[in-house]
Amino acid sequence: MIDLNTFRLKLKYGDIDHGGTHLDILWEMIKYPKETLPLLPEIIGLHREGRLYAAESQLIEYWLLTGDKSLQQLLQDCGGFSRAGLCEKCTLLERNIPGIEDDLLRELWKTRKNSEEPFRRLITESLGKYGTEASLSFLTGIYPEHAESAMEQRVKLESDIEELDLRQECVEEGGADKDKFEFFGRSFAVEADIQFVEAIRQAVGALRERGIGKPSESE
Repeated sequence: MIDLNTFRLKLKYGDIDHGGTHLDILWEMIKYPKETLPLLPEIIGLHREGRLYAAESQLIEYWLLTGDKSLQQLLQDCGGFSRAGLCEKCTLLERNIPGIEDDLLRELWKTRKNSEEPFRRLITESLGKYGTEASLSFLTGIYPEHAESAMEQRVKLESDIEELDLRQECVEEGGADKDKFEFFGRSFAVEADIQFVEAIRQAVGALRERGIGKPSESE
C-alpha cells in the first residue's frame, strides 16, 4: 500500500534516511508508476525550482513508464532527453522524441570506426527500427566505406595467419607468444567490424521495408 502523504512529506522536507535527497522516492515511484502519478505535479514543481535532488535518468525512466505529457515537456525544456545515456536514447527514439535521432546519428558518426565500441550496433539497429529518412541517408552513406574496409581487413588478416601458420602454432605451443595475441586481437576487431557492416545492411533493409525513402503516391 502506497502512502502518498508520507511521500509528500519526504518530497517537501527531504528523505532524512537517504541524505535528504529524493533518490529513494523516485525509485519507489518507478516501482509503482500508476499509484504515484498524483505526486508528479510536486516533482515537476520541485525540479523547476531547482530543489529536486534526484537523478535525471530516474525522471526519464518514470516518463517511459507513464508517458506523462507534463513530465515530457519538463524533460524537453531542461534538456534532459538530450543528456540521456545511449541505451535510453535508443528507447527514446522509439517514442519519437525530437532531436534524439540526430543525437544518435552524431554519436554513430563519432564511433563508427571504433571496433571496440559496443554501442555501434545497438544504435544502428535502433535506427533501422525507428529511424527516418535521415537515418536511411546516413546509413547508406557510410555503408560502402565500411563494407570495403571490413573486407580488406579480413583478407589481410587471413593472409597473415596463413603465412605464419598461426592456428597450428597455437595448438602446439599454447599461443603464449605476444605476436599471436596481437593476431587474436585483430581477429576480434575484424569480426566486430564485419558484424557492424551487417548491422548497417540489415538496418537499411528494415528502413526500406517500413517504406522509408520510397516516393509517396502523390509524387
